[in-house]
Amino acid sequence: MLELRAEAFVVVDSDGNEKARLACDERVYAEANNKYSTVVSKRQILKNHLLPAFGRWKLEQICLRDIETYKAAKLAEGLAPSRSTTT
Repeated sequence: MLELRAEAFVVVDSDGNEKARLACDERVYAEANNKYSTVVSKRQILKNHLLPAFGRWKLEQICLRDIETYKAAKLAEGLAPSRSTTT
């Protein structure tokens, strides 16, 4: 099971191994240039959708085909098309 440590945007697996980290500068930029509700929404999308789907992979391992497969699976689950392209 993956866990998101939102305060530092660190993703760890159940053994405590770090899997991904969002650079502090990127986080500060995102929080300073978006409404609070937007930041909260993006955190929820990351935690509830993207990390379960891609959290075990290194970023450079994810290709366009993987993203398109993910989007197709979300559409098959009944998620509205306008939302599946942003998650």
